Amino acid sequence: MKPRGHRDLRIPVVIVTMSFMVLLSYLQVHKKVADTEPLGAVDLVWEQTGFRIVDIDSSIGSTDNVPPQASPLLFQKIPVNQADVELLKTISGIGPELAARIVDTRIREGRFKNSEDLLKVPGIGIKRKELLQNKLHFE
Repeated sequence: MKPRGHRDLRIPVVIVTMSFMVLLSYLQVHKKVADTEPLGAVDLVWEQTGFRIVDIDSSIGSTDNVPPQASPLLFQKIPVNQADVELLKTISGIGPELAARIVDTRIREGRFKNSEDLLKVPGIGIKRKELLQNKLHFE
């Protein structure tokens, strides 16, 4: 039995402690984000194991690899002017032969400026171009 006028402070102490812990974790997360240096110009290069982040300003690429399942391009358009055969093969409607022809055409003819440039690739007609233009990014 509690003496009269004595309050149980366990619940308020737990609430204050939890609030303080949430505040500290929030501040630490935002401090880490604020302390990171901004990235310069970077490019993503596809390799067998995933994307590799490459610093455009230097000739040496970063060793940071992004695994395919965590790839930032998982549901985004593929950059056709940077993609290699392996990356192009991941797009539905592009097999290994067509992917190789896309890369060969890009090397021979230069960068793709828009979806109309896909018509230069042997095996891509108007229908296939229309299917692929929503899956590829042109710069």
